[in-house]
Amino acid sequence: MKASQLSGLTWHALGPFSIPTFEQRGPMMMMMNNSTHEFERLLGKAALALWSDFPREVQENLFETAVAGDVIIRNHLASYLHDHHPKTAHPAKPTQLA
Repeated sequence: MKASQLSGLTWHALGPFSIPTFEQRGPMMMMMNNSTHEFERLLGKAALALWSDFPREVQENLFETAVAGDVIIRNHLASYLHDHHPKTAHPAKPTQLA
């Protein structure tokens, strides 16, 4: 097994694979976790920006995936979407019957 330096980290070469040393796995997992959260944030921001352009089926799939059965989150997210996106807004109440 041979070690090499890349971006200040020591990697141990095992055949075609390289793995970080035990001491470096903690910080690397934190970096990966932070990246995951950043990617989730970016995708969420993009989904909200494009929400009104999505077909209803896509909106429903994203919504159901986001709330994952949590009733409180479901209500808050539904209210937010209704307040911020005309395609998901409640229809206007009738003013008067003729």
